[in-house]
Amino acid sequence: MVARASEGDGNGGGNGSATMMLSPTQAEAKDKILRAKAQPVIKFALRPGFGTTTIFRFLARTEEKDVGLLSVEDVLNSGSPLDLGAVWQLAVSMWKDKHFLLVDTLDLVALPSEISLPDVGRSSSQPRTQPEPVTLLKALADHAILHKKSLVFSCVQENTSTNTFLGSPLIITSDSYTVGDYAFFLSQFATGEEPLLPLPAE
Repeated sequence: MVARASEGDGNGGGNGSATMMLSPTQAEAKDKILRAKAQPVIKFALRPGFGTTTIFRFLARTEEKDVGLLSVEDVLNSGSPLDLGAVWQLAVSMWKDKHFLLVDTLDLVALPSEISLPDVGRSSSQPRTQPEPVTLLKALADHAILHKKSLVFSCVQENTSTNTFLGSPLIITSDSYTVGDYAFFLSQFATGEEPLLPLPAE
């Protein structure tokens, strides 16, 4: 089943003339987040290119009263000095009066001093976990537990620590795209509408 929302709904603003849509499998992944409301910490671990940013934006738009979204763009547009304290304050302000806070690529939102990725083709090369993402993740997780809220985050680096500091957070994954998903994307091109396809940078 395809999920649909007008641009005028939720955090997206606008006049409702444009439409945001999810493919059936993306919509199923979105529903998994909403069904996990009792979980304080949720890692949204979809494979690269599946559309994490798309799903997060859809949720923030269609579930505005219950969902806040924090992205790298929000941090850069905040007008505050770029440091971890400012990111924390921005996150808390976006979480106020909402149950879910979605943090898109938390390890970039945390403004790490460096980004270390494994060398291509060298399976033994492991990127180091930077202190800024771990610090922000721990603070947000504690806030979620204390206030009975839910933190949902994605990461660029697979090794961003969770178990060491958070116990065992719920990890949401998704099935591979089906024929129905590909038919959905092709139909959007055929009708001239602009679908929100998975973003390759995720």
